[in-house]
Amino acid sequence: MKRLAALGALLAAVIAIILVVVGVAGDLWRLLFLIPAQIVLVLGAWSALVHTGARRWIYAAVAVIGLGAFVAVLVWADALRWLIPVAVLLAVSLALARVALGVQSYSHHAEEAVAAPPRHAVMFMNPKSGGGKVGQYDLVELAESLGAEVQLIVPGCDLVQMVNDAVAAGADMLGAAGGDGTQAIVAQIASEHDIEFLCIPAGTRNHFALDLGLDREDPRPAFDAITDGSTHTIDLAYVNGRVFVNNVSLGAYAKVVQEDSYRDAKVATFLQQLPELTGPEAEPLDIGIAGPDGAAIEDVLVVLVSNNRYSFEGPGEFGVRSSISDGVLGVVTISLGGATDVGKLVARAQVGKLGDFEGWREWETPTLTVTSGAAGVEAGIDGEALVLDPPLEFTVSPGALKVRLPRSRPDRSLQTRLNLSTFGRLTRLAFTGG
Repeated sequence: MKRLAALGALLAAVIAIILVVVGVAGDLWRLLFLIPAQIVLVLGAWSALVHTGARRWIYAAVAVIGLGAFVAVLVWADALRWLIPVAVLLAVSLALARVALGVQSYSHHAEEAVAAPPRHAVMFMNPKSGGGKVGQYDLVELAESLGAEVQLIVPGCDLVQMVNDAVAAGADMLGAAGGDGTQAIVAQIASEHDIEFLCIPAGTRNHFALDLGLDREDPRPAFDAITDGSTHTIDLAYVNGRVFVNNVSLGAYAKVVQEDSYRDAKVATFLQQLPELTGPEAEPLDIGIAGPDGAAIEDVLVVLVSNNRYSFEGPGEFGVRSSISDGVLGVVTISLGGATDVGKLVARAQVGKLGDFEGWREWETPTLTVTSGAAGVEAGIDGEALVLDPPLEFTVSPGALKVRLPRSRPDRSLQTRLNLSTFGRLTRLAFTGG
């Protein structure tokens, strides 16, 4: 269905361009203005459909500019009669693109029981996280208008102590507005005290919010959970006693986490660094791990252990989760058999077919042990670079965290992250099915 919709969206857009070319045939000068204006209109409108918050308005403005330029050139070329058929085709293209790209719509989950409002909610907010989303969206004022206490996370503060002090003072809900590392710290303490947790997607990537089904472009709808929310239990995962809400990466990917460009472009940064990390001067990885059959896995490049299992289908992201309450760890290892495997791995990653790579292994388990002869193992824990003492003991605690979610939220927990490469995404869907 999505593949047919993508094909239809592209076809309708192409036919619209052909109509314009036919309608203004022989007037090359005006066509040089008309076709770019039409392309800007289509790309802007496609992208506006698949975003929320400020980005939607930006792309909508781009589409309006393209539309204005398009109509102006039609008038200039005395070809306004072509406006209606072209407009119809573009409307069809946009509607089909919406279907193909899995655009989210908000739904009121009436079947969920409304949770009683908290008596003393405390929100911990990082003003610098996500490029300053706390200030951009006036989150402090919003939280306080709903009766919540706000504590800002500033350089040098002890967040663990702050959260524990809030619990001691009677907090019955803890919220975190920041990156996934901040979310994990607050979530762990909420779990230890059996207190509800509110995830506010104010970080850069907001992967945890993505898999909870929240709108990660705009953090404000998450606050609806305070007055019109429902409570859900999800799992927490641990490595050597430390909570992670998303995943822990070891090996080459853990080194990539330390790059400045990682936060804005995970996959691109990983692929860019891959040749250096696997070249002749690269240090061999001292990691010992057994597969699901108990046999040791050789030549490991990457180990990714996640709080529940990821799906790795589709380009652009390293996985999303359909559930965080299955009580399992998801484990992925990548091994290289030779220099040519690097190119193969990059090619599979670029088209969203990592599972087809020969050195890819994936399974789920309730516990996992990773050994190493090194004094410390570099790890990326929810995107933060750390060094852990071996052996690394991974466990999962089913239903450990009570999460408060707004009842009005996107219908699906698996959301699609898109940008102005929407045309490329549609093309991949149309011609490869993924």
